[in-house]
Amino acid sequence: MKSFQRAWVVAAEMGYGHMRAARPLRGIAEGGEIIPADNYENIPGRDRRIWVNSRKFYNFISLLSDKGPPGRLIFNIFDYFQKIEAVEKKQIKPTFQLKQGYALIKGGWGKDLVEKLNDKRLPLITTFFTIGQMAEVWGYKGEIYVLTTDSDISRVWAPLNPKKSRINYLASTRRAAEHLESYGVNTQKIHLTGFPLPRELVIKSPLFKSEKPLTITFAVGGAGVQAKIGKEIIKSLTPLIREKKIILNIILGTHRNLVSQFREKPGVHIFSCETKEEYFNSFNKIISETDVLWTKPSELSFYAGLGLPVIIAPPLGAQEEKNREWLLKLGAGIDQSNPAEAYKWLPKLLKSGQLAEAAKAGFEKIEKNAVENISKIVLG
Repeated sequence: MKSFQRAWVVAAEMGYGHMRAARPLRGIAEGGEIIPADNYENIPGRDRRIWVNSRKFYNFISLLSDKGPPGRLIFNIFDYFQKIEAVEKKQIKPTFQLKQGYALIKGGWGKDLVEKLNDKRLPLITTFFTIGQMAEVWGYKGEIYVLTTDSDISRVWAPLNPKKSRINYLASTRRAAEHLESYGVNTQKIHLTGFPLPRELVIKSPLFKSEKPLTITFAVGGAGVQAKIGKEIIKSLTPLIREKKIILNIILGTHRNLVSQFREKPGVHIFSCETKEEYFNSFNKIISETDVLWTKPSELSFYAGLGLPVIIAPPLGAQEEKNREWLLKLGAGIDQSNPAEAYKWLPKLLKSGQLAEAAKAGFEKIEKNAVENISKIVLG
């Protein structure tokens, strides 16, 4: 019988999603800290280089989607290999991307990290599939748990030989759980938990307010794509901001290079940070005062569970397409119309009650107790 009080919680800085999912689990993390697999103390130079190159490639590909037809073509080719098939279509055969990851692991990637974690035989929770695969290949002594960070997942999340694997999964949605099974993962190793939300933001009832001013937060993603949407929003909503009907927050994250493109003024607040730690702390404070979240459908889609209606910016890639579909199906998200005409359609959404309905749907239908669910499963 399990009787652990703490677990290793390990993530990687690939965008914001994997770290954002891990942070609410600090209460059960050994030492109260999240271990960055790509930036821990005395990480071998070769391992660091692989992580850095992977992150640079991810950001490069993401930015290509905004570079005209040639860039979109390259992005679409890459995204094709991350497509998510229908659940009914069994896909146990590993993909090229998954094979590449395992080749790097078997070449030594992650061995040092796993050896360090083996100093204490604690359960291991990770929000990045590759880290779970590293732990299994290099013989981690404790239980291994991989937490999914989107509403649906591609084949790369499941191990090379899923039927023989000892990796456990903490599924963010029922759809993700169903796909893990379709990829060949043993159903006994799949646990439906939900996506961890910050405990300080989880409320007992939706706080969506229809009174003025309406606070809207637009979040720029980890790769910095869609910053131009933020500029269009500011320009369009300026008359309503001047009339003090709307307060607008633009979150640039750690993209300090974008700050010069924006100008703060009364009713428009621009947020950027030096570090991701500062970013996450600032983000939660801003969200606690937000009525409407406007963002591409990344892992932030789960924040609709806080009672925030989500205005959905164009998705970037297959997983975000699935997150968009999930939000729309729940009724918790609304596709953005032309940002340049937000001054027309946003007030209509508010007056018609659609924003309030989306807030209620997200709050009622999205799991908010994932932290407790995960703690119970992992620690016993």
